[in-house]
Amino acid sequence: MHIAAMLSPEKVVDVTSIASGGNSRIYRVESSGKFFALKFYRNESKGLESRLDKERKALLFINNLRANLVPKFFNADKENNCSLIEWIDGQQITKINLSLLKKASDFIGLLHENRLDPLAKGIALGTEACISGLSLEKQFLTRTKLLSEKGGNIIKDFIDAEFIPLSQNILSWVEKDLASVGISMDDEVNKKDLTLSPVDFGFHNSMLIKKSHLIFLDFEYFGWADPVHLVSDTLAHPGMKLSNAHKKYFFKEISSHYDSVNLFKQRMKLFYPLYQLRWCLIMLNVFLPDFINKSPQQSIGDSLRNMQKVRFKNVKKIMVELRKDHKNMLNFDK
Repeated sequence: MHIAAMLSPEKVVDVTSIASGGNSRIYRVESSGKFFALKFYRNESKGLESRLDKERKALLFINNLRANLVPKFFNADKENNCSLIEWIDGQQITKINLSLLKKASDFIGLLHENRLDPLAKGIALGTEACISGLSLEKQFLTRTKLLSEKGGNIIKDFIDAEFIPLSQNILSWVEKDLASVGISMDDEVNKKDLTLSPVDFGFHNSMLIKKSHLIFLDFEYFGWADPVHLVSDTLAHPGMKLSNAHKKYFFKEISSHYDSVNLFKQRMKLFYPLYQLRWCLIMLNVFLPDFINKSPQQSIGDSLRNMQKVRFKNVKKIMVELRKDHKNMLNFDK
Protein backbone atom coordinates (compact mmCIF):
# COMPACT_ATOMS: atom_id res chain seq x y z
CA MET A 1 0.00 0.00 0.00
CA HIS A 2 2.87 2.39 0.86
CA ILE A 3 4.56 2.03 -2.55
CA ALA A 4 1.23 2.40 -4.38
CA ALA A 5 0.44 5.55 -2.40
CA MET A 6 3.87 6.98 -3.19
CA LEU A 7 3.46 6.43 -6.95
CA SER A 8 -0.24 7.18 -7.40
CA PRO A 9 -1.28 10.69 -8.49
CA GLU A 10 -4.30 10.48 -6.16
CA LYS A 11 -5.21 8.92 -2.81
CA VAL A 12 -5.10 5.11 -2.86
CA VAL A 13 -8.26 3.34 -1.73
CA ASP A 14 -7.37 -0.32 -2.30
CA VAL A 15 -4.56 -2.58 -3.55
CA THR A 16 -5.35 -6.12 -4.75
CA SER A 17 -2.90 -8.82 -5.85
CA ILE A 18 -3.79 -9.95 -9.37
CA ALA A 19 -0.98 -12.06 -10.77
CA SER A 20 2.36 -13.48 -9.79
CA GLY A 21 4.57 -15.23 -12.31
CA GLY A 22 8.19 -15.90 -13.12
CA ASN A 23 8.73 -12.45 -14.63
CA SER A 24 6.58 -10.04 -12.60
CA ARG A 25 4.00 -9.44 -9.86
CA ILE A 26 0.98 -7.27 -10.61
CA TYR A 27 -1.38 -5.45 -8.25
CA ARG A 28 -4.60 -3.59 -9.09
CA VAL A 29 -4.57 -0.17 -7.46
CA GLU A 30 -7.79 1.77 -6.91
CA SER A 31 -7.34 5.49 -6.50
CA SER A 32 -10.29 7.91 -6.35
CA GLY A 33 -12.35 5.96 -8.85
CA LYS A 34 -9.41 5.31 -11.17
CA PHE A 35 -7.48 2.07 -11.56
CA PHE A 36 -3.79 1.43 -12.12
CA ALA A 37 -1.50 -1.57 -12.46
CA LEU A 38 1.40 -1.69 -10.00
CA LYS A 39 3.98 -3.95 -11.62
CA PHE A 40 7.04 -5.38 -9.87
CA TYR A 41 9.74 -6.65 -12.21
CA ARG A 42 12.19 -9.49 -11.93
CA ASN A 43 15.76 -8.28 -11.41
CA GLU A 44 17.88 -8.38 -14.54
CA SER A 45 21.43 -9.75 -14.70
CA LYS A 46 24.16 -7.29 -13.78
CA GLY A 47 25.15 -4.99 -16.64
CA LEU A 48 21.86 -5.35 -18.52
CA GLU A 49 19.20 -2.65 -18.79
CA SER A 50 16.41 -3.22 -16.27
CA ARG A 51 13.05 -4.55 -17.40
CA LEU A 52 11.44 -1.52 -15.79
CA ASP A 53 13.48 0.88 -17.95
CA LYS A 54 12.77 -1.11 -21.12
CA GLU A 55 9.03 -1.02 -20.51
CA ARG A 56 9.08 2.64 -19.48
CA LYS A 57 10.86 3.66 -22.68
CA ALA A 58 8.55 1.50 -24.78
CA LEU A 59 5.33 2.88 -23.34
CA LEU A 60 6.51 6.49 -23.50
CA PHE A 61 7.70 6.04 -27.10
CA ILE A 62 4.51 4.34 -28.34
CA ASN A 63 2.14 6.66 -26.50
CA ASN A 64 4.00 9.61 -27.98
CA LEU A 65 2.73 8.36 -31.36
CA ARG A 66 -0.81 9.00 -30.02
CA ALA A 67 -1.88 5.56 -31.20
CA ASN A 68 -3.83 4.45 -28.08
CA LEU A 69 -2.46 0.94 -28.46
CA VAL A 70 -0.59 0.42 -25.17
CA PRO A 71 -1.17 1.35 -21.49
CA LYS A 72 -0.11 4.80 -20.31
CA PHE A 73 2.95 5.02 -18.07
CA PHE A 74 2.54 7.09 -14.89
CA ASN A 75 5.39 6.58 -12.45
CA ALA A 76 8.21 4.32 -11.30
CA ASP A 77 10.16 3.38 -8.20
CA LYS A 78 13.59 2.12 -9.23
CA GLU A 79 14.57 1.24 -5.67
CA ASN A 80 11.67 -1.23 -5.42
CA ASN A 81 11.89 -2.11 -9.14
CA CYS A 82 8.25 -1.34 -9.93
CA SER A 83 6.12 0.93 -12.09
CA LEU A 84 2.60 2.33 -12.06
CA ILE A 85 0.86 2.04 -15.42
CA GLU A 86 -2.68 2.28 -16.75
CA TRP A 87 -4.99 -0.56 -15.77
CA ILE A 88 -6.47 -2.22 -18.87
CA ASP A 89 -9.89 -3.71 -18.24
CA GLY A 90 -10.44 -5.96 -21.23
CA GLN A 91 -10.88 -9.50 -22.48
CA GLN A 92 -8.28 -12.15 -23.16
CA ILE A 93 -8.16 -13.22 -26.80
CA THR A 94 -9.44 -16.78 -27.12
CA LYS A 95 -10.19 -16.93 -30.84
CA ILE A 96 -7.89 -15.56 -33.53
CA ASN A 97 -9.23 -14.11 -36.77
CA LEU A 98 -7.86 -12.19 -39.75
CA SER A 99 -8.98 -8.84 -38.33
CA LEU A 100 -6.88 -9.37 -35.19
CA LEU A 101 -3.91 -10.50 -37.25
CA LYS A 102 -4.19 -7.35 -39.37
CA LYS A 103 -4.25 -5.17 -36.23
CA ALA A 104 -1.14 -6.97 -34.90
CA SER A 105 0.66 -6.51 -38.22
CA ASP A 106 -0.33 -2.82 -38.36
CA PHE A 107 1.07 -2.28 -34.85
CA ILE A 108 4.41 -3.80 -35.85
CA GLY A 109 4.34 -1.65 -38.98
CA LEU A 110 3.74 1.46 -36.86
CA LEU A 111 6.85 0.71 -34.78
CA HIS A 112 8.96 0.24 -37.90
CA GLU A 113 7.65 3.37 -39.62
CA ASN A 114 8.51 5.49 -36.58
CA ARG A 115 11.92 3.96 -35.80
CA LEU A 116 13.64 7.25 -36.73
CA ASP A 117 11.62 9.23 -34.19
CA PRO A 118 13.99 11.16 -31.83
CA LEU A 119 12.62 9.25 -28.81
CA ALA A 120 13.90 6.01 -30.31
CA LYS A 121 17.53 7.11 -29.96
CA GLY A 122 17.63 6.19 -26.28
CA ILE A 123 16.27 2.68 -26.84
CA ALA A 124 18.73 -0.23 -26.54
CA LEU A 125 18.76 -3.63 -28.23
CA GLY A 126 15.86 -5.88 -27.32
CA THR A 127 16.44 -8.73 -24.89
CA GLU A 128 18.43 -11.58 -26.50
CA ALA A 129 18.46 -9.73 -29.83
CA CYS A 130 20.06 -11.78 -32.60
CA ILE A 131 21.48 -9.32 -35.11
CA SER A 132 23.66 -11.90 -36.86
CA GLY A 133 23.52 -15.61 -37.57
CA LEU A 134 26.47 -16.06 -35.23
CA SER A 135 24.64 -14.47 -32.26
CA LEU A 136 21.71 -16.83 -32.88
CA GLU A 137 24.06 -19.81 -33.05
CA LYS A 138 25.73 -18.80 -29.77
CA GLN A 139 22.34 -18.70 -28.04
CA PHE A 140 21.72 -22.17 -29.43
CA LEU A 141 24.92 -23.55 -28.01
CA THR A 142 24.36 -21.97 -24.58
CA ARG A 143 20.79 -23.28 -24.25
CA THR A 144 21.71 -26.70 -25.66
CA LYS A 145 24.60 -27.11 -23.23
CA LEU A 146 22.45 -26.05 -20.26
CA LEU A 147 19.65 -28.48 -21.10
CA SER A 148 22.07 -31.34 -21.75
CA GLU A 149 23.82 -30.77 -18.41
CA LYS A 150 20.86 -29.90 -16.16
CA GLY A 151 17.65 -31.03 -17.86
CA GLY A 152 17.78 -34.60 -16.61
CA ASN A 153 18.62 -37.88 -18.34
CA ILE A 154 15.63 -37.96 -20.71
CA ILE A 155 16.33 -34.45 -22.00
CA LYS A 156 20.08 -35.09 -22.23
CA ASP A 157 19.46 -38.17 -24.38
CA PHE A 158 17.04 -36.21 -26.57
CA ILE A 159 19.43 -33.28 -26.99
CA ASP A 160 22.43 -35.48 -27.79
CA ALA A 161 20.70 -38.03 -30.03
CA GLU A 162 18.08 -35.92 -31.83
CA PHE A 163 18.37 -32.18 -31.36
CA ILE A 164 22.09 -31.65 -31.97
CA PRO A 165 22.27 -33.74 -35.18
CA LEU A 166 19.23 -31.97 -36.67
CA SER A 167 20.38 -28.49 -35.64
CA GLN A 168 23.85 -29.12 -37.10
CA ASN A 169 22.30 -30.28 -40.36
CA ILE A 170 20.13 -27.15 -40.59
CA LEU A 171 23.02 -24.86 -39.60
CA SER A 172 25.17 -26.33 -42.39
CA TRP A 173 22.41 -25.67 -44.91
CA VAL A 174 21.95 -22.10 -43.64
CA GLU A 175 25.68 -21.32 -43.86
CA LYS A 176 25.88 -22.70 -47.41
CA ASP A 177 22.84 -20.81 -48.69
CA LEU A 178 23.83 -17.56 -46.97
CA ALA A 179 27.06 -17.69 -48.93
CA SER A 180 25.05 -17.96 -52.15
CA VAL A 181 23.47 -14.53 -51.48
CA GLY A 182 26.77 -12.97 -50.46
CA ILE A 183 26.57 -12.91 -46.65
CA SER A 184 27.86 -15.05 -43.78
CA MET A 185 26.80 -16.01 -40.27
CA ASP A 186 29.19 -13.33 -38.95
CA ASP A 187 27.53 -10.46 -40.79
CA GLU A 188 25.39 -8.20 -38.61
CA VAL A 189 22.19 -6.63 -39.85
CA ASN A 190 22.79 -3.06 -41.01
CA LYS A 191 21.54 -0.53 -38.45
CA LYS A 192 19.22 1.05 -41.02
CA ASP A 193 17.46 -2.32 -41.37
CA LEU A 194 16.82 -2.86 -37.66
CA THR A 195 13.31 -2.41 -36.30
CA LEU A 196 11.74 -1.74 -32.90
CA SER A 197 10.39 -4.94 -31.40
CA PRO A 198 8.15 -5.79 -28.41
CA VAL A 199 10.20 -9.05 -28.42
CA ASP A 200 7.63 -11.19 -26.56
CA PHE A 201 4.93 -10.23 -29.04
CA GLY A 202 1.59 -11.90 -29.60
CA PHE A 203 -2.01 -12.26 -28.57
CA HIS A 204 -0.93 -13.80 -25.25
CA ASN A 205 0.30 -10.27 -24.42
CA SER A 206 -2.73 -8.28 -25.57
CA MET A 207 -6.33 -7.58 -24.60
CA LEU A 208 -9.51 -6.56 -26.37
CA ILE A 209 -11.43 -3.56 -25.11
CA LYS A 210 -14.82 -2.44 -26.41
CA LYS A 211 -14.95 -5.79 -28.27
CA SER A 212 -12.73 -4.73 -31.18
CA HIS A 213 -9.91 -2.45 -30.00
CA LEU A 214 -6.62 -4.24 -29.38
CA ILE A 215 -4.28 -3.11 -26.59
CA PHE A 216 -0.75 -4.55 -26.47
CA LEU A 217 0.90 -5.36 -23.13
CA ASP A 218 4.24 -6.33 -21.57
CA PHE A 219 7.20 -4.47 -23.04
CA GLU A 220 9.90 -5.41 -20.55
CA TYR A 221 12.07 -6.91 -23.33
CA PHE A 222 11.45 -4.07 -25.84
CA GLY A 223 14.22 -2.78 -28.09
CA TRP A 224 15.98 -2.86 -31.44
CA ALA A 225 15.95 -6.16 -33.33
CA ASP A 226 16.39 -7.78 -36.70
CA PRO A 227 12.93 -7.88 -38.39
CA VAL A 228 13.66 -11.53 -39.23
CA HIS A 229 13.97 -12.25 -35.50
CA LEU A 230 10.71 -10.45 -34.70
CA VAL A 231 8.68 -12.13 -37.46
CA SER A 232 10.16 -15.58 -36.86
CA ASP A 233 9.51 -15.39 -33.12
CA THR A 234 5.91 -14.28 -33.67
CA LEU A 235 5.20 -17.10 -36.11
CA ALA A 236 6.89 -19.71 -33.92
CA HIS A 237 5.72 -18.53 -30.49
CA PRO A 238 3.66 -21.31 -28.87
CA GLY A 239 1.48 -18.68 -27.19
CA MET A 240 0.22 -17.48 -30.58
CA LYS A 241 -1.32 -20.85 -31.57
CA LEU A 242 -1.61 -19.89 -35.23
CA SER A 243 -3.01 -22.22 -37.86
CA ASN A 244 -1.14 -22.50 -41.16
CA ALA A 245 -3.78 -20.28 -42.78
CA HIS A 246 -3.23 -17.65 -40.08
CA LYS A 247 0.54 -17.89 -40.48
CA LYS A 248 0.27 -17.46 -44.24
CA TYR A 249 -1.91 -14.35 -43.90
CA PHE A 250 0.15 -12.82 -41.09
CA PHE A 251 3.46 -13.42 -42.86
CA LYS A 252 2.15 -11.76 -46.03
CA GLU A 253 0.84 -8.75 -44.08
CA ILE A 254 3.85 -8.23 -41.85
CA SER A 255 6.39 -8.76 -44.64
CA SER A 256 4.97 -5.74 -46.48
CA HIS A 257 6.46 -3.49 -43.79
CA TYR A 258 9.98 -4.70 -44.53
CA ASP A 259 10.21 -4.29 -48.32
CA SER A 260 13.27 -2.05 -47.91
CA VAL A 261 15.08 -4.39 -45.50
CA ASN A 262 18.07 -6.01 -47.20
CA LEU A 263 17.49 -9.69 -48.10
CA PHE A 264 14.53 -9.92 -45.73
CA LYS A 265 12.71 -12.77 -47.48
CA GLN A 266 15.89 -14.72 -48.25
CA ARG A 267 17.03 -14.49 -44.63
CA MET A 268 13.53 -15.38 -43.38
CA LYS A 269 13.61 -18.62 -45.35
CA LEU A 270 16.99 -19.55 -43.89
CA PHE A 271 16.68 -18.34 -40.30
CA TYR A 272 13.06 -19.24 -39.57
CA PRO A 273 13.91 -22.97 -39.04
CA LEU A 274 16.67 -21.93 -36.63
CA TYR A 275 14.24 -19.78 -34.63
CA GLN A 276 11.87 -22.74 -34.52
CA LEU A 277 14.69 -24.80 -33.03
CA ARG A 278 15.43 -21.98 -30.60
CA TRP A 279 11.81 -22.10 -29.45
CA CYS A 280 12.14 -25.86 -28.93
CA LEU A 281 14.95 -25.14 -26.49
CA ILE A 282 12.94 -22.40 -24.75
CA MET A 283 9.96 -24.73 -24.32
CA LEU A 284 12.22 -27.31 -22.71
CA ASN A 285 13.17 -24.81 -19.97
CA VAL A 286 10.45 -26.44 -17.85
CA PHE A 287 12.89 -29.30 -17.21
CA LEU A 288 15.58 -27.03 -15.75
CA PRO A 289 16.04 -26.73 -11.96
CA ASP A 290 15.96 -22.93 -12.22
CA PHE A 291 12.44 -23.02 -13.71
CA ILE A 292 11.20 -25.64 -11.25
CA ASN A 293 12.57 -23.79 -8.23
CA LYS A 294 10.94 -20.51 -9.29
CA SER A 295 7.54 -22.07 -10.02
CA PRO A 296 4.70 -21.37 -7.57
CA GLN A 297 4.39 -24.16 -5.00
CA GLN A 298 0.96 -25.18 -6.28
CA SER A 299 2.35 -25.90 -9.74
CA ILE A 300 4.87 -28.46 -8.47
CA GLY A 301 3.85 -32.08 -8.89
CA ASP A 302 1.24 -33.31 -11.35
CA SER A 303 0.77 -29.86 -12.89
CA LEU A 304 4.48 -29.48 -13.62
CA ARG A 305 4.77 -33.03 -14.96
CA ASN A 306 1.82 -32.42 -17.28
CA MET A 307 3.40 -29.16 -18.53
CA GLN A 308 6.65 -31.00 -19.20
CA LYS A 309 4.81 -33.79 -21.03
CA VAL A 310 2.85 -31.38 -23.24
CA ARG A 311 5.87 -29.23 -24.10
CA PHE A 312 8.08 -32.23 -24.85
CA LYS A 313 5.38 -33.59 -27.15
CA ASN A 314 5.11 -30.23 -28.96
CA VAL A 315 8.88 -29.99 -29.34
CA LYS A 316 9.00 -33.45 -30.91
CA LYS A 317 6.21 -32.44 -33.31
CA ILE A 318 8.19 -29.39 -34.47
CA MET A 319 11.29 -31.55 -34.86
CA VAL A 320 9.39 -33.99 -37.10
CA GLU A 321 8.29 -31.10 -39.36
CA LEU A 322 11.81 -29.70 -39.54
CA ARG A 323 13.33 -33.09 -40.24
CA LYS A 324 10.82 -33.63 -43.03
CA ASP A 325 11.26 -30.31 -44.88
CA HIS A 326 13.25 -27.60 -43.09
CA LYS A 327 13.99 -25.84 -46.38
CA ASN A 328 10.34 -24.92 -46.94
CA MET A 329 8.98 -24.00 -43.49
CA LEU A 330 7.51 -20.75 -44.87
CA ASN A 331 5.32 -22.72 -47.28
CA PHE A 332 2.15 -22.66 -45.14
CA ASP A 333 0.03 -24.33 -47.83
CA LYS A 334 1.48 -27.78 -47.22
